[in-house]
Amino acid sequence: MKKYLLIFAIILLYDSSKAQTTTSTIAEARKIVAGKAVTVAGRVTATNQFGSTAYIQDGTAGIAVFNSIFANGVAIGDSVKVSGLMSAFNAQLQIGSGTSMVDFTKINVSNKPVTPKIITISQAKDFESQLVTIKDVEFLDKKFIFVPNSNYSIFSGIQTPLLDLRIANTTNLVGRTKPQSKVSVTGIMGLFNTNFQLLPRFMEDLPSTEAYKKPQTGLASDKSFKLVTWNTNWLGSTGNGPTNEALQQRNFQQVLDSLKSDIYVFQEIANLPVFNAIVARNTNYKGFCTTAVSAGGNAADAQRVCFMYKKGVIDSISSRPLLTNATTLLNYPENNPARFWASGRLPFLFVADANIDGVKKRLHIIGIHARANTGGTSITLAAKELQYAQRKYDVEVLKDSLGAQFPNANIILAGDYNDDVDETVSDITSTKESSYKKYMDDTKNYQVVTKQLSDNGFRSFLSFNNMIDHVMVSNELVDNYVVNSTSTEMGFLYINNYSSTTSDHLPIYATFNFEIKSPTELAAKTDTYDKAILTWKDNTNNETGFEIERSTDGTTFVKVGDAVVNVITFTNDNLKDGTRYFYRLRTVTLEGKSKYSNIAEITTTKILASEPSELDLSISVSPNPTKGNVKIQAEGKFFEFSLVNLSGKIIVENSGNLDIVHQTVNGKLPSLPFGVYILRMQSGEKIGVLKIIKE
Repeated sequence: MKKYLLIFAIILLYDSSKAQTTTSTIAEARKIVAGKAVTVAGRVTATNQFGSTAYIQDGTAGIAVFNSIFANGVAIGDSVKVSGLMSAFNAQLQIGSGTSMVDFTKINVSNKPVTPKIITISQAKDFESQLVTIKDVEFLDKKFIFVPNSNYSIFSGIQTPLLDLRIANTTNLVGRTKPQSKVSVTGIMGLFNTNFQLLPRFMEDLPSTEAYKKPQTGLASDKSFKLVTWNTNWLGSTGNGPTNEALQQRNFQQVLDSLKSDIYVFQEIANLPVFNAIVARNTNYKGFCTTAVSAGGNAADAQRVCFMYKKGVIDSISSRPLLTNATTLLNYPENNPARFWASGRLPFLFVADANIDGVKKRLHIIGIHARANTGGTSITLAAKELQYAQRKYDVEVLKDSLGAQFPNANIILAGDYNDDVDETVSDITSTKESSYKKYMDDTKNYQVVTKQLSDNGFRSFLSFNNMIDHVMVSNELVDNYVVNSTSTEMGFLYINNYSSTTSDHLPIYATFNFEIKSPTELAAKTDTYDKAILTWKDNTNNETGFEIERSTDGTTFVKVGDAVVNVITFTNDNLKDGTRYFYRLRTVTLEGKSKYSNIAEITTTKILASEPSELDLSISVSPNPTKGNVKIQAEGKFFEFSLVNLSGKIIVENSGNLDIVHQTVNGKLPSLPFGVYILRMQSGEKIGVLKIIKE
């Protein structure tokens, strides 16, 4: 009852104040102290583009109106009369507040949107809450996209002065790319404490933006392997992270449905029953969590690394926390080894076989949640330096351990790195180097495939402009990574208030192609009537051999032989003369077989009849086959003759008696490579043709 009496008293107070108030210009109203009633008239310049804060202006000034009913009940260009109590929110003057009411009426005149005033950045302070346009605007940082509730520095002409352009999470500019050249920008000139901010209302206010496009790999989902890492922001905890646990879990599922990953590496899973229930609902998946969590808290409500993987795609082999026996930690920062890996939040190894399109790949996936950078105004520079030093020590011990224990394994190191890899995000003065610099310098053994996101201005932690979640692979997997397949999942594009209801991190994903590379440039040739010689290019470095197949119709192939490791030629004997053959081959490895190579074809030469017809010149050659000289017999005294190979190339050509034929042919035949050659002789009108086989 007391609650209703209080509301009634506020209404009476407001009504009595309103009754004593006459209509003022907005400029006059801006001079009225907070808590006093005011009535103004003007045209609407912004409605619900900024949530419950709308804006109006007249010929003298502009002002914010904080009231959701007003913001959702008017249109831009409406003429309105507004009454309410003056207040200020972070120094911006407004009519209405969290506890006061706002009364408004629409004035029955034609809707006419306000023409924005063209100003310069230097004039921003003179146009608070007014609709303005600034010409020739450029963004200081043109990378990445507009993130909700974030500020971006803009300039016009020269880079000073700068002005903040703010993208509200309620506008349709969220998730769009930044203009890459000069544009004219329109918006409300807002104020946040002492900082003026240009607030574009919608896409029309900020031209030359584009919708963000996810990277396209060109690979079907069943032909590739997709990995996601995501810090879930205390998923399942009732005391940390988003306050509405049921909503967070629904949003969590919505993100999973969008990603459709083969495997997830989660950090900050805080409640095992909640996680197990999520896995159970996703019937195509299995999941499990580490036992290594940070010490000092309730183990049932601690941050932990968990895996969730697709059945049929991933076969679990084993899992365990790493570095459990790292008890001797010389020179650990602050001489306190108990702080190693955030006091026990050890890297978590999952050994698994990925089964992708007939290939089985053994993977060592390591989920990490590295030492954090604790913020707050009370933390000292020395404490920040210590946190950096501890994380650097931790991750370098992990690197040494991986090199010693898994020198040839297919390693994926995914998770919340709590640092960027191109520079540190730690607010320290001793260095700007990433705590992962040793990995970055070791290009022979490691590659951070998500570094391109850092290079392109992406962010994975929404509060600041850096990537602190990453995916790294060992050299064994570098060629399997699909270039430019990494990105962040923009959950804020389809979930309202993502950062406060779901997670303060964005999921990061990368795609891999485990297809075994096929041989290429297969070619076939023959220099006899019964043999094919194949050559090809080998595109793998881990084959166990090659399978060669043959066909006579180009459709139905049968295996005709194998080639061993590093051999790139094969000879197929005992072919039929005058027959067309097709060949293909594939690489064989311990993980599986490649797709087939290109098809190469040949046609063997038809063996010419050794017995000429009665109209032909009778010829005989012995020995045939021969290793060198031959004896040729033919009827006639003078001959025109030639010796050609199976390609029709003339080797010798001459004329003369039989002695000249012998001298000419035997002068060449011994030095020729093995194969089939054709001797053609003509005497008068008679012609004879005979094959000579050189062994």
